[in-house]
Amino acid sequence: MITFKKACTLIKKNVLKTKIEEVVDIESSYLRIISKDYISNHDLPFTNLSAMDGLVVNEKDLKENKEFKIIGESKSGDSFCESFKGNKCKLIYTGAPVPKCSKRVIPKENCNIKINENIAEINEISSEKFIRQKGLDIKKNQKFLKSGSIMNIRNISLAKSLKLKKVKVLKKPRIHIISTGDELVKKNNPLIEPSNHLMIKFLAKKFGGEVLVTEIISDDQRKFIDKILKLRNYDLIITSGGVSVGKYDIVSKTLLNLGCEVIFNKIALKPGKPATFGKFKNNKFILGLPGNPVSCFISMLNFFPIFIKCFLGKELSILNKGLYKSKKFIKKSGHLTTFQRVICKGGTFEVFDNQDSSYQSILTKSSGLLYRPPYSKAIRKDEIVEIITFNSVTEYNI
Repeated sequence: MITFKKACTLIKKNVLKTKIEEVVDIESSYLRIISKDYISNHDLPFTNLSAMDGLVVNEKDLKENKEFKIIGESKSGDSFCESFKGNKCKLIYTGAPVPKCSKRVIPKENCNIKINENIAEINEISSEKFIRQKGLDIKKNQKFLKSGSIMNIRNISLAKSLKLKKVKVLKKPRIHIISTGDELVKKNNPLIEPSNHLMIKFLAKKFGGEVLVTEIISDDQRKFIDKILKLRNYDLIITSGGVSVGKYDIVSKTLLNLGCEVIFNKIALKPGKPATFGKFKNNKFILGLPGNPVSCFISMLNFFPIFIKCFLGKELSILNKGLYKSKKFIKKSGHLTTFQRVICKGGTFEVFDNQDSSYQSILTKSSGLLYRPPYSKAIRKDEIVEIITFNSVTEYNI
């Protein structure tokens, strides 16, 4: 039996960052990790643009004149605006191209525009030119997306503005989910309605995995072996059930027969003691989770985010933590690392009296988990403690 901390370290040590890439459309690149640098092939803005609605005039003419003849307009969507000389001006709108040579935009509130007479009178000249200079945002040949960056909303918007249609990204880990248990597969009326496969599926996607298939099979060792041997297109197999030491716990018993190096298969952890992690060839892995739904859920939260961070080199989602005041005295812990379910209200938290890992209703009512390393000291009433919170999973998505 190894410590929880050691189990986490072993995952980090064995899982290598993927080198597999794929090309996706910009619109499909949300929360993907870029695998190359991207350089702009043009300036942004592409030319000088007006920052205001108003008039565009030759700057040198402002020294001598206050009245100008309107000879046209420049609007947003025009690719260019023809220049002009003399005592003339053009109407111009925000985002519209500014004619070449030395020009200045006069905001409409600083002038009197007589459309019927094609005349504009300038009442006030600001020190600001109100022109967004060409390349002020991004210059041509400038790096605007860096390899290893996450394609959040801002990066997608920038890439789209620079006319990037596709992007090369790291391929997500391909995941195959297998739940085992005779009690789950009884025809028409299973003794226990299977749910772990759904929970694993949603968490795997939440933290950045690509779920290929979810399956439920009986406690048949031969079927399990055949199922694994037929798999090809995967990076991680996640199982639930069959990882304890009972007669029908088939996962742990068969990994060695499958040529799998068992990295760990018993942890000084509550809940989640029988969680198993193994390594096949070619950077392929298996994560065996307990069949108990609560243990399965907490083990998945503990180990899968570590796996995916190592595989992709980045965290796409994280469980947030917050500081809460304990409503009651909590006695010191024993030799196991424990994750106790808690309810948070306002700025306080309370540990559920019943921590039996079979009670899903308590997990549903929980606000988060209290993490306690082995032999943690007692927690005093009103002591402020860090809580892992369920309802504030952060994605790097803005």
